[in-house]
Amino acid sequence: MSALTKLKISSKLSSVIGAALIALCVMGGIAIFATGKIQDLGHDLYSENKQFLGMEMSVSIGIERAIADVQSAPSELNLETLKAKQAHFRAVLADAKKVLGENLAGNAAADVKTGSARIVTAIETLETASKKVFDFAASFAQPE
Repeated sequence: MSALTKLKISSKLSSVIGAALIALCVMGGIAIFATGKIQDLGHDLYSENKQFLGMEMSVSIGIERAIADVQSAPSELNLETLKAKQAHFRAVLADAKKVLGENLAGNAAADVKTGSARIVTAIETLETASKKVFDFAASFAQPE
């Protein structure tokens, strides 16, 4: 302790400035590391968001196409065309359920998985209700 009191004021000030400079360099290093980490997290968030939006668009388009098949079924008078629409309807919904199933199996957030499960349930309800529509339309359709 007595050695510190014997130092000149200029030595003490130089030591304080040196310590401040070292602290500034450490803080700069931490800031650079944090910036890189934030950039990586931002890139991951962008990738997940892009994947989620692609899935959402794919499922939405599939469901809209399936609804269009159901809505146009009562006006179809050709039985073969009606059966083709029903097959297309089932294929489109199967694709949508497959995409949602992959989302449920993946490492998505819990709320995304819950939402996907709700959509799968709604698709199954749509399939049940559409069967009645297709059966009713088939009762009026003719083979040719």
